[in-house]
Amino acid sequence: YFVSVLSDRWVGADARLAVSFRHVRMPDRAPPPTPLRDMQAPRIDPALGALLGMSALNAVQAQAFHALWATDESVLLAAAPGAGKTRAADLALVRFLGAEAARANASEGAEFVRQRAVYLAPFAALVRARADDWRRRLGALHGGTRFAVLGAGSGGGDAAADLRRVEDAHVVLATPAAWDRLSRRWRQRQRHAVRDVGLLIADEVHWIGGAGLGAPGDDACAADDDAAGDQLAAVYETVVSRTRYMAAQLDRPIRIVALSVPLSNARDVAAWIGASHVFNFHPAVRAVPLEIRIHSSDISHFASRMAALVTPTYRAVSESQSAIVFVATRRQCRSVAAALLTRFEDDAIDVVGDVPSVEDAALAACLAKGVGYYHDAMAMGDRRVVVDMFVQLRLRVLVASREACWALDSVTAHTVVIMGAERFIGREHRYADYSVPEVLQMMGRASSSPSSSSSPSPSSVQGQQAVCVLMCMSNKRDFYKKFLYESLPVESRLDTQLHDLMNAEIVAKTIESKQDAVDYLTWSFLYRRLAQNPNYYGLQGTTHQHLSDYLSELIESTLGDLVAAKCVTENDDDDNVDDQVDVTPTNLGMIAAYYQISYLTVEMFALSLGPKTKLRGVLDIVSAADEFDALPIRH
Repeated sequence: YFVSVLSDRWVGADARLAVSFRHVRMPDRAPPPTPLRDMQAPRIDPALGALLGMSALNAVQAQAFHALWATDESVLLAAAPGAGKTRAADLALVRFLGAEAARANASEGAEFVRQRAVYLAPFAALVRARADDWRRRLGALHGGTRFAVLGAGSGGGDAAADLRRVEDAHVVLATPAAWDRLSRRWRQRQRHAVRDVGLLIADEVHWIGGAGLGAPGDDACAADDDAAGDQLAAVYETVVSRTRYMAAQLDRPIRIVALSVPLSNARDVAAWIGASHVFNFHPAVRAVPLEIRIHSSDISHFASRMAALVTPTYRAVSESQSAIVFVATRRQCRSVAAALLTRFEDDAIDVVGDVPSVEDAALAACLAKGVGYYHDAMAMGDRRVVVDMFVQLRLRVLVASREACWALDSVTAHTVVIMGAERFIGREHRYADYSVPEVLQMMGRASSSPSSSSSPSPSSVQGQQAVCVLMCMSNKRDFYKKFLYESLPVESRLDTQLHDLMNAEIVAKTIESKQDAVDYLTWSFLYRRLAQNPNYYGLQGTTHQHLSDYLSELIESTLGDLVAAKCVTENDDDDNVDDQVDVTPTNLGMIAAYYQISYLTVEMFALSLGPKTKLRGVLDIVSAADEFDALPIRH
């Protein structure tokens, strides 16, 4: 076969490649999705319903109810955004908190070791939103439930201070990087709070696929950088794998509840987390039926296309009582909101009652006419005002930036418009499509009516339908049709981001030899995908010998780079009867692990800094650090 590659930007830039499929091994066919059973939803106690913020369970929640509420086994719940996965996971959390309260009462003064629940989400905005929601609903449960938030702009960062907050908490909410910083040294005696984990809720676990899905980095990184997305994915996979490894070493079960969008390889994810119950529903299964409309455009110039899309956006939102419009940048939030106001003319609604005071004068003018905008650069008070007014139906349209889709996780509207579906990558001076998980998250904001406090009950959504309008380039229409209506494939990114993670495990003495490193990788999602999709990872076969050779080569190359960077040393002792090569960390490796910086940065600092280096040289060296590659560059 021959593959022809043509550039859509440069004339005469093309290539023709010969591709052989002689040794290609296709991945296994995806199993059918979990059928949605026609079953009567179990009745829930009114007190439990008040804690969950709903009066009845929808079909997805009802089918997973027994596994989450009546057992302590691990569960994978994969359903479309907006299907009620988070409320379903709340069942496991409430059960866990109740069991811990009962254990504390039964101890009768004896020494009691409290276990904690840990919630992980890839984005700080999502962690903050979940913390606010749980504090409001579960804060008074069992005499008071204490929450600790890490890695979400909560003043954390100091490991000792974070550890004290974890020790005092019943529930810990963190980003993968923040929890990795604490849990990587779980063997230390003073880190007993990290070991005493009884429940792990891994939200948006499909982000372990990283840049393979066009994934951005977390809030601290650029959402424009695929390398940052790979790093986020590898850290997320590592902390979940470490949880299972820690449970096996301590001989103490840890329940894992993983939440995801529908996956084509859900069985491998379930095997990775040790899930006994797998619910992998079809993407069309939602709490509220969703009509997806794809509006395509042939205008290649981004600014001109966005200007042309204002009119179809107005038509879409004018037919709805409430609508959310997602745009690419913060600047476009204000410009699109102003453009919609001019088109509403006499149709624009006047806000009932006085508009609360806000710092942004332009925002105040928009709010007075029933249109608001929301982005991360706004003052926190202004953001709260906008969300509260929208939930109270005092705003007709909310224009939000792309990254705000995670902060608005619990806010819904009848109509969602994804305007443009492209983002600018400043480092490469080009536009790239939104990642599929981002588009799915935006689509999940479409529901029967705006709400931030409860899930719609089955009786309230009968006969209702939400609308999502996706506006994209014409050549991307078929791409979105495929991935929006089918389950998502997920592959590991750990093989490309292994250096810093392995250095951290060597420093923590979890890995003390090359054989330890190979054994440690067998707990990863990577290990389970090697045999299922070998060609993706460069394997020529799936036999035990092929897998062993691949892992050995991966460990050898990774350790070789760490040795060259002077982060670890290899000790090949001739007296070792097992012929194992021991690895020990150096001071540079310990510094890199403690401060969570790249081994490349430490190597560069060690080679460049000297006793005679002047201030300008220090600034040049620091600014060349690998971590700055993840910072966003403005358009």
